[in-house]
Amino acid sequence: MADSKQTLLCTYLSAVLLSGLVLNATLGWSWADPMAALVIAAVAVAEGRAAWRGDTCCAPLTSADTPENPRWAFGTGCADAGCTP
Repeated sequence: MADSKQTLLCTYLSAVLLSGLVLNATLGWSWADPMAALVIAAVAVAEGRAAWRGDTCCAPLTSADTPENPRWAFGTGCADAGCTP
């Protein structure tokens, strides 16, 4: 779960970086690259604060979870295998 979240985050950050570079190179918007850097910095700060607080994506599985429970099937502690409990 953590690896997939990390991969998704890296994909978003790469898209922001690429967008800023493309807008700067093709349209001459010199402000696009620094704006992309600010977005990346904001995401980094938000992720760092969440990690510092010890926030986790999902609640851990408990002894009440069973194979009949959908959370068990995904092994994530979430009903939808995502980050919403």
